[in-house]
Amino acid sequence: MANQAWQLTAPGAITLNDLETPIPKPGSYQALVRIHAVALNPGDNLLANFSDKYPVKAKLGQILATDGAGVIEEPGPHSIWKKGDRVVIHPSKWYSKQKARALVSTT
Repeated sequence: MANQAWQLTAPGAITLNDLETPIPKPGSYQALVRIHAVALNPGDNLLANFSDKYPVKAKLGQILATDGAGVIEEPGPHSIWKKGDRVVIHPSKWYSKQKARALVSTT
């Protein structure tokens, strides 16, 4: 599993980079997710363009893509997730595979 991320490399430019850090181990109540898809949203666009309309200040190297979908690779201690669970990642929310069926067709 590669440790990659979409990072802000210049105002208005994002690049998929290999991170030069080891893949982190999930902490308590966390899980490591193998990402299969990401989405760049209007907020990511504002952030990438250093817009004053976004409430957070952008910085080079920042990781973008707030929404995504993937599979639990490694659950941390006390995590509610199990290895192999499919998840949808949304800002401030996680949907289990059961709830994701209401959002995304699985057929």
